[in-house]
Amino acid sequence: MGWFVERQRDLPWRRNTDPYSILVSEIMLQQTQVETVIPYYLRFMEAFPDFETLASAEEEKVLGLWAGLGYYRRAKNLRACARAVLERHQGVFPSDKDSILDLPGVGPYTAGAIMSIALDQPEPLVDGNVERVLTRVFAVEEDLGRAEGKKKIWSLADELVPQKRPGCFNQALMELGATICKSSTPLCSECVLISDCLAHRQGRTRDFPVKSRSRKRSKVKELLLAMESDGKWLVVDSNEEGIYSGLWQFPWVWIHPASKDKIGLERLCRQFGVSNADLAPVWETRHAVTYRDINTLCFVLRMPSDFSLTLQEPPIHRWLELKTLESSPLPAYQKNFLRFLRGESP
Repeated sequence: MGWFVERQRDLPWRRNTDPYSILVSEIMLQQTQVETVIPYYLRFMEAFPDFETLASAEEEKVLGLWAGLGYYRRAKNLRACARAVLERHQGVFPSDKDSILDLPGVGPYTAGAIMSIALDQPEPLVDGNVERVLTRVFAVEEDLGRAEGKKKIWSLADELVPQKRPGCFNQALMELGATICKSSTPLCSECVLISDCLAHRQGRTRDFPVKSRSRKRSKVKELLLAMESDGKWLVVDSNEEGIYSGLWQFPWVWIHPASKDKIGLERLCRQFGVSNADLAPVWETRHAVTYRDINTLCFVLRMPSDFSLTLQEPPIHRWLELKTLESSPLPAYQKNFLRFLRGESP
């Protein structure tokens, strides 16, 4: 804790202990790097500084400020959580664990963070950084990919968290894991726990944590269709893969990397009752979604000014100008495509 007080990074959510700001930061930090989160956090807090403003905000505006962070269900849950705090607790964040865990999108880790950091209660928390520190210090052989391993590490964290300044202790563990006890290149010589670390003593630092092999990454090809008519572009609110929920998006499909573009493009065009003619991609990019590495080919199809969808059950859609699209919630890689359409460097 002494090391943390002296060496902690100056992060915006550490400048106060307000439950709302801690909640927003912890939800954003789930599966997202600190450096990525900081500008999003600052913009989000400026737009929605408290539970009341977030609860009353339009979902589209919330998702618009979240666009680029990924895992958009987090944003929906955060807004639902703000509404629950207003409806169930008169706008005051609850202090008991059961009520906190009952809030939308709040699990044991987020509850532990808020209770210890904001409410000064001796509640443990375990994220990837804490797992790494504790499994190395105590040479935990249990597989953290299994229930018994998770139970072991949470039990350790619970045993260690002090009654006084629990938030400082928990943040110190996280900070140590993030900056010193790194995954592939731990800086053991700089670690304040080096004399207590069993993994270091045994020369087995990189053996921990023990985890079942995670799901293999896969490669997919994505075909994106930008349809324009009378200066407006078609966007839809859903896709067959069920991701980007709540965001507008240019229509797209995933195909196997070895599949021919023409076949996938015909499939995509059929959804809107149009012919793909002999389209060629105008822009290409790469991005990732969960365990998939995606190579995206973007096509542009210009339609007559009087064109309209005549399908019996067309998807929920809009025709929007580029200027309007720029302020609409779209996936981040599609925002880059917008810049290309405007003749700017993505």
